[in-house]
Amino acid sequence: METKILVCKNEYFSLLEPDINFQNKEGITKLMVASKYGNLEIVSKLLKIKEININLQDKNGYTAFIYASINGHLNVVKLLFCFKGINIVSQDQEGYDALTLASQKGHLYIVSFLLEHTCQNKFTALMEASCEGHLDILNTLLEDISKFIDEFNINSKDREEYTLLIGASLNGKLNIVNRLLKVKEIDINLKDREGNTALILATKNGYLNVVNRLLNCKEINVNLQNNNNITALNYAMKNEEYIIINQLLKYMKKKNCKKKE
Repeated sequence: METKILVCKNEYFSLLEPDINFQNKEGITKLMVASKYGNLEIVSKLLKIKEININLQDKNGYTAFIYASINGHLNVVKLLFCFKGINIVSQDQEGYDALTLASQKGHLYIVSFLLEHTCQNKFTALMEASCEGHLDILNTLLEDISKFIDEFNINSKDREEYTLLIGASLNGKLNIVNRLLKVKEIDINLKDREGNTALILATKNGYLNVVNRLLNCKEINVNLQNNNNITALNYAMKNEEYIIINQLLKYMKKKNCKKKE
Protein backbone atom coordinates (compact mmCIF):
# COMPACT_ATOMS: atom_id res chain seq x y z
CA MET A 1 0.00 0.00 0.00
CA GLU A 2 1.37 3.40 -0.95
CA THR A 3 2.14 5.64 2.03
CA LYS A 4 -0.04 8.72 2.00
CA ILE A 5 0.77 10.33 5.34
CA LEU A 6 3.99 11.47 6.97
CA VAL A 7 4.04 12.38 10.65
CA CYS A 8 6.28 14.85 12.47
CA LYS A 9 5.43 15.53 16.11
CA ASN A 10 1.76 16.58 15.92
CA GLU A 11 1.90 17.72 12.32
CA TYR A 12 0.46 15.59 9.53
CA PHE A 13 1.51 15.84 5.91
CA SER A 14 -0.33 14.25 3.02
CA LEU A 15 1.70 13.32 -0.03
CA LEU A 16 -1.28 14.53 -2.03
CA GLU A 17 -1.03 18.04 -0.49
CA PRO A 18 -0.96 20.38 -3.51
CA ASP A 19 1.89 22.51 -2.11
CA ILE A 20 4.86 20.15 -2.13
CA ASN A 21 6.96 22.77 -0.30
CA PHE A 22 4.44 23.43 2.48
CA GLN A 23 6.17 24.14 5.81
CA ASN A 24 4.51 23.65 9.18
CA LYS A 25 4.89 26.06 12.11
CA GLU A 26 8.39 24.69 12.74
CA GLY A 27 9.32 25.20 9.10
CA ILE A 28 9.41 21.46 8.44
CA THR A 29 8.48 20.01 5.05
CA LYS A 30 7.46 16.55 3.86
CA LEU A 31 10.92 16.03 2.41
CA MET A 32 12.57 16.89 5.72
CA VAL A 33 10.43 14.37 7.59
CA ALA A 34 11.08 11.58 5.10
CA SER A 35 14.81 12.36 5.15
CA LYS A 36 14.94 12.47 8.95
CA TYR A 37 13.47 9.00 9.26
CA GLY A 38 15.37 7.54 6.33
CA ASN A 39 12.33 6.74 4.20
CA LEU A 40 14.11 6.30 0.88
CA GLU A 41 10.93 5.40 -1.02
CA ILE A 42 9.11 8.59 -0.07
CA VAL A 43 12.18 10.77 -0.59
CA SER A 44 12.53 9.34 -4.07
CA LYS A 45 8.87 10.07 -4.88
CA LEU A 46 9.08 13.62 -3.58
CA LEU A 47 12.20 14.37 -5.61
CA LYS A 48 10.34 13.46 -8.79
CA ILE A 49 7.92 16.34 -8.28
CA LYS A 50 9.05 19.24 -10.46
CA GLU A 51 8.28 22.00 -7.95
CA ILE A 52 10.23 20.48 -5.05
CA ASN A 53 12.57 22.90 -3.26
CA ILE A 54 15.25 20.67 -1.79
CA ASN A 55 17.13 23.43 0.04
CA LEU A 56 14.34 24.80 2.24
CA GLN A 57 15.33 25.28 5.88
CA ASP A 58 13.27 24.88 9.04
CA LYS A 59 13.44 27.25 12.01
CA ASN A 60 16.69 25.66 13.18
CA GLY A 61 18.22 26.05 9.75
CA TYR A 62 18.06 22.32 9.00
CA THR A 63 17.54 21.17 5.42
CA ALA A 64 16.46 17.72 4.27
CA PHE A 65 20.12 16.98 3.56
CA ILE A 66 21.13 17.94 7.09
CA TYR A 67 18.32 15.83 8.58
CA ALA A 68 19.47 12.78 6.65
CA SER A 69 23.10 13.41 7.64
CA ILE A 70 22.61 13.87 11.38
CA ASN A 71 20.38 10.80 11.57
CA GLY A 72 22.83 8.54 9.77
CA HIS A 73 20.82 7.74 6.65
CA LEU A 74 23.58 7.31 4.08
CA ASN A 75 21.28 6.02 1.33
CA VAL A 76 19.09 9.13 1.62
CA VAL A 77 22.15 11.39 1.76
CA LYS A 78 23.42 9.90 -1.51
CA LEU A 79 20.02 10.24 -3.18
CA LEU A 80 19.66 13.88 -2.14
CA PHE A 81 23.23 14.60 -3.19
CA CYS A 82 22.45 13.55 -6.75
CA PHE A 83 19.59 16.05 -7.02
CA LYS A 84 20.46 19.04 -9.22
CA GLY A 85 20.89 22.22 -7.18
CA ILE A 86 21.46 20.55 -3.80
CA ASN A 87 23.37 22.72 -1.33
CA ILE A 88 25.46 20.38 0.81
CA VAL A 89 27.18 23.19 2.73
CA SER A 90 24.01 24.91 3.92
CA GLN A 91 24.37 25.87 7.59
CA ASP A 92 21.95 25.77 10.51
CA GLN A 93 21.37 28.60 12.98
CA GLU A 94 24.57 27.67 14.84
CA GLY A 95 26.65 27.81 11.68
CA TYR A 96 27.00 24.02 11.41
CA ASP A 97 26.71 22.20 8.09
CA ALA A 98 25.98 18.53 7.34
CA LEU A 99 29.65 17.51 7.67
CA THR A 100 29.99 19.12 11.08
CA LEU A 101 26.73 17.68 12.39
CA ALA A 102 27.47 14.20 11.06
CA SER A 103 30.87 14.41 12.80
CA GLN A 104 29.16 15.46 16.02
CA LYS A 105 26.77 12.51 15.87
CA GLY A 106 29.48 9.99 15.02
CA HIS A 107 28.30 8.93 11.56
CA LEU A 108 31.60 7.84 10.01
CA TYR A 109 30.23 6.61 6.68
CA ILE A 110 28.44 9.86 6.06
CA VAL A 111 31.49 11.90 7.05
CA SER A 112 33.62 9.86 4.63
CA PHE A 113 31.09 10.40 1.84
CA LEU A 114 30.85 14.14 2.45
CA LEU A 115 34.63 14.54 2.51
CA GLU A 116 34.69 13.34 -1.08
CA HIS A 117 32.54 16.29 -2.10
CA THR A 118 33.31 19.24 0.17
CA CYS A 119 36.35 21.07 1.48
CA GLN A 120 34.54 23.47 3.83
CA ASN A 121 34.21 23.57 7.63
CA LYS A 122 36.61 20.71 8.28
CA PHE A 123 38.07 22.30 11.40
CA THR A 124 34.61 22.77 12.89
CA ALA A 125 33.92 19.11 12.14
CA LEU A 126 37.20 18.19 13.84
CA MET A 127 36.22 20.16 16.91
CA GLU A 128 32.84 18.43 17.17
CA ALA A 129 34.43 15.00 16.74
CA SER A 130 36.96 15.86 19.46
CA CYS A 131 34.36 17.13 21.93
CA GLU A 132 32.15 14.09 21.39
CA GLY A 133 34.96 11.53 21.52
CA HIS A 134 34.61 10.15 17.98
CA LEU A 135 38.19 8.97 17.41
CA ASP A 136 37.50 7.25 14.08
CA ILE A 137 36.03 10.44 12.66
CA LEU A 138 38.87 12.56 14.07
CA ASN A 139 41.41 10.31 12.34
CA THR A 140 39.44 10.35 9.09
CA LEU A 141 39.26 14.14 9.09
CA LEU A 142 42.94 14.55 9.94
CA GLU A 143 43.91 12.15 7.16
CA ASP A 144 41.73 14.00 4.68
CA ILE A 145 43.10 17.40 5.69
CA SER A 146 46.68 16.16 5.29
CA LYS A 147 45.97 15.52 1.60
CA PHE A 148 45.38 19.20 0.97
CA ILE A 149 47.37 20.98 3.67
CA ASP A 150 51.04 20.16 4.19
CA GLU A 151 51.19 21.60 7.69
CA PHE A 152 47.80 21.69 9.38
CA ASN A 153 47.92 23.73 12.61
CA ILE A 154 46.81 21.30 15.29
CA ASN A 155 46.64 24.27 17.70
CA SER A 156 44.01 26.19 15.70
CA LYS A 157 41.20 27.71 17.72
CA ASP A 158 37.45 28.01 17.20
CA ARG A 159 35.25 31.01 18.00
CA GLU A 160 35.46 30.23 21.74
CA GLU A 161 39.23 29.98 21.31
CA TYR A 162 39.12 26.28 22.08
CA THR A 163 41.80 24.09 20.57
CA LEU A 164 41.03 20.46 19.77
CA LEU A 165 42.88 19.46 22.94
CA ILE A 166 40.93 21.92 25.08
CA GLY A 167 37.64 20.67 23.61
CA ALA A 168 38.50 17.04 24.27
CA SER A 169 39.78 17.74 27.80
CA LEU A 170 36.75 19.88 28.66
CA ASN A 171 34.51 16.94 27.80
CA GLY A 172 36.66 14.21 29.32
CA LYS A 173 37.42 12.42 26.04
CA LEU A 174 40.59 10.54 26.98
CA ASN A 175 40.78 8.69 23.66
CA ILE A 176 40.95 11.99 21.78
CA VAL A 177 43.42 13.49 24.27
CA ASN A 178 45.72 10.49 23.79
CA ARG A 179 45.55 10.85 20.01
CA LEU A 180 46.21 14.59 20.00
CA LEU A 181 49.16 14.32 22.37
CA LYS A 182 50.90 12.13 19.80
CA VAL A 183 51.19 15.16 17.53
CA LYS A 184 54.56 16.70 18.27
CA GLU A 185 53.39 20.25 17.48
CA ILE A 186 50.63 20.18 20.10
CA ASP A 187 50.74 23.06 22.59
CA ILE A 188 49.33 21.71 25.82
CA ASN A 189 49.30 25.06 27.63
CA LEU A 190 47.22 27.16 25.25
CA LYS A 191 44.29 29.04 26.76
CA ASP A 192 40.71 29.64 25.64
CA ARG A 193 38.89 32.98 25.68
CA GLU A 194 38.49 32.81 29.47
CA GLY A 195 42.10 31.89 30.04
CA ASN A 196 41.46 28.23 30.79
CA THR A 197 43.93 25.55 29.73
CA ALA A 198 43.13 21.92 28.95
CA LEU A 199 44.33 20.99 32.45
CA ILE A 200 42.25 23.62 34.19
CA LEU A 201 39.07 22.53 32.38
CA ALA A 202 39.69 18.80 32.89
CA THR A 203 40.23 19.49 36.59
CA LYS A 204 37.21 21.78 36.89
CA ASN A 205 34.99 19.06 35.43
CA GLY A 206 36.52 16.27 37.50
CA TYR A 207 38.03 14.16 34.70
CA LEU A 208 40.76 12.36 36.64
CA ASN A 209 41.92 10.18 33.75
CA VAL A 210 42.42 13.21 31.52
CA VAL A 211 44.19 15.12 34.29
CA ASN A 212 46.59 12.20 34.83
CA ARG A 213 47.32 11.98 31.12
CA LEU A 214 48.06 15.69 30.87
CA LEU A 215 50.31 15.55 33.92
CA ASN A 216 52.41 12.95 32.11
CA CYS A 217 53.43 15.58 29.57
CA LYS A 218 56.70 17.23 30.44
CA GLU A 219 55.59 20.55 28.91
CA ILE A 220 52.56 20.90 31.20
CA ASN A 221 52.41 24.02 33.36
CA VAL A 222 50.15 23.32 36.35
CA ASN A 223 50.50 26.85 37.74
CA LEU A 224 48.82 28.70 34.91
CA GLN A 225 45.84 30.86 35.89
CA ASN A 226 42.71 31.74 33.95
CA ASN A 227 41.31 35.26 33.59
CA ASN A 228 39.94 35.04 37.14
CA ASN A 229 43.34 34.05 38.55
CA ILE A 230 42.16 30.50 39.22
CA THR A 231 44.50 27.54 38.75
CA ALA A 232 43.73 23.87 38.26
CA LEU A 233 44.54 23.22 41.92
CA ASN A 234 42.14 25.97 42.98
CA TYR A 235 39.31 24.29 41.08
CA ALA A 236 40.17 20.88 42.49
CA MET A 237 40.05 22.24 46.03
CA LYS A 238 36.83 24.17 45.41
CA ASN A 239 35.12 21.08 43.99
CA GLU A 240 36.60 18.77 46.64
CA GLU A 241 38.22 16.55 44.02
CA TYR A 242 40.58 14.96 46.54
CA ILE A 243 42.22 12.45 44.21
CA ILE A 244 42.93 15.17 41.66
CA ILE A 245 44.26 17.42 44.44
CA ASN A 246 46.62 14.66 45.46
CA GLN A 247 47.78 14.13 41.88
CA LEU A 248 48.42 17.83 41.31
CA LEU A 249 50.32 18.23 44.59
CA LYS A 250 52.36 15.11 43.86
CA TYR A 251 53.29 16.50 40.45
CA MET A 252 54.22 19.91 41.88
CA LYS A 253 56.35 18.32 44.58
CA LYS A 254 58.13 16.17 42.00
CA LYS A 255 58.72 19.22 39.80
CA ASN A 256 60.15 21.23 42.69
CA CYS A 257 62.50 18.38 43.62
CA LYS A 258 63.86 18.28 40.08
CA LYS A 259 64.48 22.04 40.16
CA LYS A 260 66.53 21.74 43.36
CA GLU A 261 68.64 19.04 41.78
